[in-house]
Amino acid sequence: GFTYYDTTINELLTWSGTGWINPDGTASSRVNFIKTVTDITNLESGNRLLRIVGNINLNGETLTIPEGCTLDFQGGSFSNGTITFSNTAIVANSSNYIFKNIIFKGSLKCSDFYVDWVGASASNKDNSDFIKQAVIVSSTFRVPIVFNSVIYNITKPIILDTLINNVTIKGNKARIQKVNSITTGITGAVPAYG
Repeated sequence: GFTYYDTTINELLTWSGTGWINPDGTASSRVNFIKTVTDITNLESGNRLLRIVGNINLNGETLTIPEGCTLDFQGGSFSNGTITFSNTAIVANSSNYIFKNIIFKGSLKCSDFYVDWVGASASNKDNSDFIKQAVIVSSTFRVPIVFNSVIYNITKPIILDTLINNVTIKGNKARIQKVNSITTGITGAVPAYG
């Protein structure tokens, strides 16, 4: 089909005979590039591919994602607020820090949730709080948490509340290494594999 370069979204689009198609095969009419909160709040319907290209500070506010959307992180992130998901899928590089100081609500439909998405990293001196947040997300949304194949340093025990349950951890040969003189790593009964 015919192709043209759309300068507003920096994409080469192809005419399918019934509509314009993005390079990844998605209909361009169902894709939105998200740089600000307003780009999401102005959406008229759900079931869209939302390409997150801006670093969006929620400033303590709550953002509700429309029903059935996929958040496709293309260099952007969310920070400092609450996100209410509505059967939301997440697509992102496994080592990107995409949710900075975020409270999670609603419903996710992800096959995995990476600890790095909430800030854990091999370069951090202490990942204790980031790992605990990932465990809470896993328990709340019934999605496995995944560690990348690196060493995650912690400086304090990760105490799991008795209400945390049904957590699956995919280790990928990652190591959680205690730093300084803490006596324990993760406590509580958590099934793990990998």
